This record gives sequence, C-alpha cells and structure tokens, in this order.
Amino acid sequence: MKLDKKPFAGFLPLVLVCFLHAIVPGIVFGATQQDTLKQYIADLQKNPNNYALREKIINLVRVMKPAPAIPEEARRHYIMGSTMFKDAKKIEDFSQAAEEFKSALLIAPWWPEANRDLGMTLEAAQKYDEAINALKLYILTNPGTEKTRAAQDEIYNIEAKQKIAAKAKAEAEAATKAAEEAKLQSVEGTWEISDEPNYSMRIYKKDNGEWSVDVPDQGWGFYAFEVIVNGRSVSFTKTCKKCEAELNTWHYNLTLSSDGTKLVGTATKRDEDRYRVEAVEMLRVGGGKEQGK
Repeated sequence: MKLDKKPFAGFLPLVLVCFLHAIVPGIVFGATQQDTLKQYIADLQKNPNNYALREKIINLVRVMKPAPAIPEEARRHYIMGSTMFKDAKKIEDFSQAAEEFKSALLIAPWWPEANRDLGMTLEAAQKYDEAINALKLYILTNPGTEKTRAAQDEIYNIEAKQKIAAKAKAEAEAATKAAEEAKLQSVEGTWEISDEPNYSMRIYKKDNGEWSVDVPDQGWGFYAFEVIVNGRSVSFTKTCKKCEAELNTWHYNLTLSSDGTKLVGTATKRDEDRYRVEAVEMLRVGGGKEQGK
C-alpha cells in the first residue's frame, strides 16, 4: 500500500516557519531579511530606548548570510567615540564619548564591538544601568565563549559599583537630612511674624561667633542689640534713633518650638515710662543667610 504524500506537502515549510519564529521573534515573512532589518532600524531610530527591538535586530543579524556590513557613518561615530574615550578625564567626557557610540548603534545596532565599548564607556560615566544593558546586548551577539565570560564578569563588577554608589547616595542623603534637621533645632534663620506677613527678621551668627539680628529698617533706622542666644531661646532689644529719643523700645524673649518651625514668646514694649507685653509668634521662612524684609 502506498502512502498519500499530499497531506504532508505543507508540513515541512510550516516547521521551518515555526523554527525561524523561535530564533528571530517577530520576523516578517514575505519580506527579505534585508527589508526586515531596514524596517527594524527605522523603528529603532524613532524609539532608541526600545531594548527589545535591539534584541530582535541582533537575533535577526545572527541568522543572516552573509551578515550585513557596517555602514561607513556608523564606523565614523565609532572611531570618534573611541578617540574621545581614550582622551576622557572627567565623567562628562565619558558621557560625550558614549553619545558617539550610541549614534553608531542607531545605524548598526548589531555591531558587537560598539555595544561592548558603549557598555565600558557608560560604566566610566557612572551610568550603570545603561552600561549593563549595553553589555547584555554585546553578549547576545555571541562574541565567543571567552569574550562572553569577560563581559558577564564585567556586568558583575558594575553591579558591585551600583551597590557602592547606592550606599554612598543613601549616606549623603542621610547626612543632608540630618543637617536640615539640625538647622530646625537652631534659632538661626529668617522669621516672619505670623500676624504681620510682610515683616521678617533674620537671626544669624557672625563670623566672629557673635549672634546678630537684622530687622527691617522701615525708614526709621531700626536695629537690634543685646542679642543673647541660649540653646533654643533668643532674646534681643529692638529700637531706632528716633525711638531712643522717645524712649520707645521692644524687648523680645522667644523660644523655639519643638518642631523648629516657630519662635514663640513675648515682646515687651516700652513707651517712655509705660510697658506693654504682647504675645509674639514667628514662623520660619528661610535660612540664616537670607535677608530680612
């Protein structure tokens, strides 16, 4: 009995299609590989951060026979990037070199050496996530066992640098936060009287270690003196030339609130032989280097 071969006539092409789909996901059948590559590159140039598309391009080029040539413009950017990398001394220099490698890889995304050198340059620029991605693409180009091992080890090296950088950043942020909190526990700063939003004073320590208070002039030549800071408390007297002649002065006794955002206390006003005590609340509106209004 003879077998009917017609039912199997389309079987082998179907298997081949499935096989190519597995090797090169997303390949467009009915078009040549060159057409597919051209379309992929055009899409990548519209969206350079499409990492998955870069992987597709590399997978496609790996099965192309012959492999596509490196365009001259891509080589131009690659050589420029290599030169800049060799002469780089600062992080900004490495970043500039990386831009040239990126330009080369927008034209020839499958280029193994360009992906490798981009990864190393981004590592020097301390752009660790991007560096790892570039080296992973280099490994995907299948550069050989020895080079793949070296690239993977370099990724581990970059991951260690990431941890070190993250720790340093966390420590710096903690130090900055502690410094800000310390400022809030000091009377030094610019303070605005809560019921007089256009009236502020600046309390600060001068270079010689003495405390001073700047008060608004208001056209009268107001000034403060007898400034005493004792921990979270501050006291000072405010007057002006004309006020002195009329025996008008204001004496402030203020204490810093627990959250460091307010100064609360009293202002005792002397008007000739009369005294009047008023409650005072001041809100922190800036640091000690700012000027009072």
